[in-house]
Amino acid sequence: MRDYIQFPGEQTLRPPGACEHTQFFYFVLPANEERLRGLCDTYFNTPSGGACDYTPLGFVMLAFSHVDRLVSADPAHGTINYMDIAFWVPVRGGQTKPVCLFPPYIFVDDGGTLVTGREVFGLPKQLGRFQMPLRFEDLAKAPKPEFRAEVLGTLVPGGLIDWRTLVTVEQIGKEETSDTAKLLTVLGKLAVPDSLRTLKVPTWLSDLVAVPALGLKQFRDAAQPEKACYQAIIEAPLSTAEIFGTPKVLVDAFQVTLMDVPSHPVTETLGLPTGPFTVPITFCFESTMRMGTGTVIWSAP
Repeated sequence: MRDYIQFPGEQTLRPPGACEHTQFFYFVLPANEERLRGLCDTYFNTPSGGACDYTPLGFVMLAFSHVDRLVSADPAHGTINYMDIAFWVPVRGGQTKPVCLFPPYIFVDDGGTLVTGREVFGLPKQLGRFQMPLRFEDLAKAPKPEFRAEVLGTLVPGGLIDWRTLVTVEQIGKEETSDTAKLLTVLGKLAVPDSLRTLKVPTWLSDLVAVPALGLKQFRDAAQPEKACYQAIIEAPLSTAEIFGTPKVLVDAFQVTLMDVPSHPVTETLGLPTGPFTVPITFCFESTMRMGTGTVIWSAP
């Protein structure tokens, strides 16, 4: 393996890294398991020729995240402040841990984390712009809808690429719970792993986010652009270093609206409900996360 030749001021960050004091809003969404299975087959199981067998848990987590400080293994590079919005698909079949999180749609508003996510870990990050409260306490004074994600996409095939609203989330209730039994009753409607059902918040929450991010790292070939000159499946450890304060758990408190943006067919590919729908459960918490070095699970010969 050759040494990486770095250009001055380039945006690729060197792992491991830490996302310090990050505010997370996780909206747990019901989804069609058959559509999610097709997603796993398309990006992992089929390309690997059956060497991998990732299967979905049957739900999707829409995460709005604000990272106060991202620092890499090269402190001289500096720090990054950015937002990260993703549709995370929890899947079984991980080789570094039993459960992984795959983000088929993930958007950021900073070039450094965009380039690093794609080039190092194979996470399909795209540029986005967002509106979200920077902390849970800001919800009360935020304009409605409190959450919005815009992406660069088209409304018709071959149309103009421009900023398009992809998803909005609006608070419609304030029911907060710390009742584990009630939480598990709500989660019981979703295909949650048995190992998570026995845990309590925030232990449950810590276990949920201390999982690998799953990516398909690939580069187009210069001579044959429809081919990949490199293709590999990567699992990269994402762990919770510290949770600040008490996580908030809200039931039926938000409404999600997914927009019809044909270049980003979120509803179709993830099997999510059409039209506005109520989020059964939402997690809000602040933590410091660490992203370690990845493991190549499979690579094309």
